[in-house]
Amino acid sequence: MSKGNERFGARHVVAFLIIYLVWGSTFGAIHVALESVPPVLLVGLRFALAGLLLLTVSRLKRRADGTAPSQSLGALWLQAVPVGVALFFLSGTLLAWSEQSLPSSTAALLGCASPFFVVLFEWVRTRKAPGPFVLAGLGLGLAGVAVLVGSGTAPALQSVALLLGAGTTAFAMLWLARSPEGGLAAVGRQMVVGGSLGLVGSALFETRQATWTTDGALALVYLVFVGSALAYCAFAWLLARVPASLVSTHAFINPLVAVLLGAWLLSEPVGASSLLAGGLIVGAVLLLTLGNRQPRELEDPATPSATLKLPRAPRFPALRFPAMAALRPALRFKPALPALRFKSALRFKPALRFPKALRLARIEPAPAASDLTLCTCATDSIGCGRPVGPSRGTLEPWASRRRS
Repeated sequence: MSKGNERFGARHVVAFLIIYLVWGSTFGAIHVALESVPPVLLVGLRFALAGLLLLTVSRLKRRADGTAPSQSLGALWLQAVPVGVALFFLSGTLLAWSEQSLPSSTAALLGCASPFFVVLFEWVRTRKAPGPFVLAGLGLGLAGVAVLVGSGTAPALQSVALLLGAGTTAFAMLWLARSPEGGLAAVGRQMVVGGSLGLVGSALFETRQATWTTDGALALVYLVFVGSALAYCAFAWLLARVPASLVSTHAFINPLVAVLLGAWLLSEPVGASSLLAGGLIVGAVLLLTLGNRQPRELEDPATPSATLKLPRAPRFPALRFPAMAALRPALRFKPALPALRFKSALRFKPALRFPKALRLARIEPAPAASDLTLCTCATDSIGCGRPVGPSRGTLEPWASRRRS
């Protein structure tokens, strides 16, 4: 079935629940894991292990199917560098660093600002002003961020870091939209690139040592297997079967899940300013989603309903005139002009030469053998021995012969 025509079933519901609940719960899991692991090391371990897991699954699946990569491994790893650096290393590191001093709910509200940057980047790239829904969404989003920062719930430095992380996420999303290669193997390579940079950066710049606890280790295991590997598998599966505008609704569900789980499991305080800012930001993301949604006919050209069928031009019968076929021989005009020949003592040749197309021969019955004589030219004592016509032995103009 083509994308958008597959029947919505139980597997789709499970996949949506995974990206809604799991990605919403990763903010609290990061907050717990930071008690045992420094932020850059956490990013390196999480994405490096999850990327290796996805590459292993992809390799086993490719071996079972008997398929091979379409490009060389070097080219595939180079394609994974931009997304791996922007999405998994920079965005993940900025989020983890900010959560050291921010509640997970506040980090989730500011971290979901990537749709705002997507709109801004597209606005700058295409020089095309967005619609009213998009402009209203941008205004609501800025108001929500102002409420969080102005009330003291989110410090300015951490707020800037989270907004930068949202910007790098938006860049990665736009890059992925134009990337020729996708699938689990591509996501695995991107995770390995981002995780490797995290491990190198932690070894070079972080001085804090990891002090493992049971909660921290379980949170890291949850982030690797559930928050990264399982969630990205569900995300890739949905993108192949459901319109992207429907999949992108996780952007305004994840902050709500993070706020509820933070208040329930981590006992994080939820004040009036957080609720107001959360409502403004979630409403802004909803308006952006509605403003960027296109009709299904334009999203998936392979959909049968999206195929533009033009009316067939009417066929008229050919105009045939039977009388024209009968008149065609009579319309052939071939003038019969006499060949101008002059009497001469030399060999007789036409005095005037016309193009071959104008020299029209007149067909006459061949003379009898008794009427033919041989040519006795004055310049040839023997004679050429060719028949020249009647017994007169000379050629006369055709007009004079006719008069006689």
